[in-house]
Amino acid sequence: PFAAKYGDSARVWATVAERVSAAIQTVGLEKQVRDRGRLLKKNWRGGEAACKFHALSRQ
Repeated sequence: PFAAKYGDSARVWATVAERVSAAIQTVGLEKQVRDRGRLLKKNWRGGEAACKFHALSRQ
């Protein structure tokens, strides 16, 4: 999440961590949520790049 004001992103991550913990019914740490979010974002970008390369190579 991107925040307009300094400090808002920390609050957003805390909220995300609380909601993920509630959804999976376990106690999660904010850092774990942040790290997994970064990993998903990295993998998503890698997947997009691979798809674009595959589409270009098939033309």
